[in-house]
Amino acid sequence: MLSSTIDARLRQKISPRIASLLARYSYISPHNSLLGIDFSGQHIYGVALRYHALSSHQPNNYQLKAMAKVAVPKGAIVDHQLHNIEQVVQALFKLRARLKVRTRQVATAVSGSAVITKTLAVPPHLPPDLLDHHIRQLAGEQLPFSLSEINLDYEWLAADEPQAEQHRLLLSAARTEHIDARVAVLRQVGWRAQLVDISYHALARSVCFLYATAAEQGIAVLELNHESLIFMVVRNGDISYQRVQPLTYPSHTAHSSANFQQHLAQHAQRQCQLYCSQQQQTLPELCLLCGGVLELEKFLAPLSEALAIKLQLLSFENYWDKPPITPASTAGFGTALGLALRVNPRRALPCPI
Repeated sequence: MLSSTIDARLRQKISPRIASLLARYSYISPHNSLLGIDFSGQHIYGVALRYHALSSHQPNNYQLKAMAKVAVPKGAIVDHQLHNIEQVVQALFKLRARLKVRTRQVATAVSGSAVITKTLAVPPHLPPDLLDHHIRQLAGEQLPFSLSEINLDYEWLAADEPQAEQHRLLLSAARTEHIDARVAVLRQVGWRAQLVDISYHALARSVCFLYATAAEQGIAVLELNHESLIFMVVRNGDISYQRVQPLTYPSHTAHSSANFQQHLAQHAQRQCQLYCSQQQQTLPELCLLCGGVLELEKFLAPLSEALAIKLQLLSFENYWDKPPITPASTAGFGTALGLALRVNPRRALPCPI
């Protein structure tokens, strides 16, 4: 992920430009409080968490300090990219006022066409200089961007066999201009970007956190936004399957219409069929619906009927008894929560891939 997982020696060797960008943005906060800020299509979501060690007076490690969202004008954020900076900054000022927390350390995310991830097989014990050369060579071969235009980061994933000659490595690349835009607007409202993550990794992290027991068996997730439908399956803490389906329905104002619901159900059916046929597995018993579409609960019944499964909204109540937002509304905060969960680097949840 675009965090501090790159070894310092490697960071010095990649290139002066990429190294400087990583030094600026790829830093995990040492503080015990963190804001997760998710730039979604029609809203910006914020979740503030505080981490502390367990005590007899505290039932869990993470205290939910605040959560809030603000709407942004149509066209201000398109395909998860910031198009009207002034309008986004105004929305962030409103969000800061609603959150009412002193925390200024922020984790945010990139998504959509701005980010690419690849899982690579790499020898596990290469010296830093050879590892640097190997990663740059693989990135140049497999990524459609020039290295001068992107931020690179990597994370070693769990080895299938500890003694294997090749270990899995997650290579992440994001367009520098999109990271710069996020960092700049956060700075304008007095926040400091401590790390830049990948949105669907953050969402998977929150799903594993809120539904830890079920995640071992598998959880299907449908994230519905104004421009896309994301289908993924999280199993044993990993994203075992993930696909993005653009939604080309002409009017986002008609999301409650029967025609749109039918349009959406057809895409969801197709995604589920692809998963079952490609993975040779049935859908997990637990299926969650989340995302930034208004009145998301209205989609539960038609999607459940179309997919012949029981869907439920992603809820914070599995961990916090009384979150400050109604249960139906928390389904849009999954990515923001996953970002805020990076608050404790020593016990950070693993990267789901």
